[in-house]
Amino acid sequence: MTTSKVALHGGGASKVSGYYEDHWTMYVLIDLLIGLAESITLEPPGTAGVGFEFFVDRPGTREWHQVKYQHSQLGKWTLAALHGEHVLESFRSKLAGDERSTCVFVSAHAAHPLGKLCDHAVESASLGYIVEHFLSSKELTDAFDDLQHKHWHVTDQEAWAWLRSRIKTPLTPGPWRSGCVSELAPFWTAT
Repeated sequence: MTTSKVALHGGGASKVSGYYEDHWTMYVLIDLLIGLAESITLEPPGTAGVGFEFFVDRPGTREWHQVKYQHSQLGKWTLAALHGEHVLESFRSKLAGDERSTCVFVSAHAAHPLGKLCDHAVESASLGYIVEHFLSSKELTDAFDDLQHKHWHVTDQEAWAWLRSRIKTPLTPGPWRSGCVSELAPFWTAT
């Protein structure tokens, strides 16, 4: 017997997405409780919050979080899919507008090739290094060029810097981080 798992559509999908977003928000709230974050603003009002679920203020930085449960048609978030959801445009507006802003894209499905470019940029001490050692495939070279010229309209140096330190694409560990109980232990009181 063969079984297939397909993404929910309509109301069911909306509920699952809502739960996923809520769990990620709770995950980040732990940082607030244990002192790794200074504040969180949910559903930021006005045009500033368009395209983001919330932002978190940490020492020296403001993290803008975009949460999407899944991409049901592809099973991953390509640059075209991210562009279609205005994620890349929203990231550009935050990164270009405020040097202390970072952007976080969270999904149960990988953001590929964006996540791979971020990983390679972190491992590269310079733009030259990422170009020479990590942009060896046509897919990654084209993706880097698309981000730079088509989506963000920035220099190659800026695109590398954004990928290196200002964009994060974590694959979530599930609704709760491992070890969250130990992180919260100081807040428990024994009776």
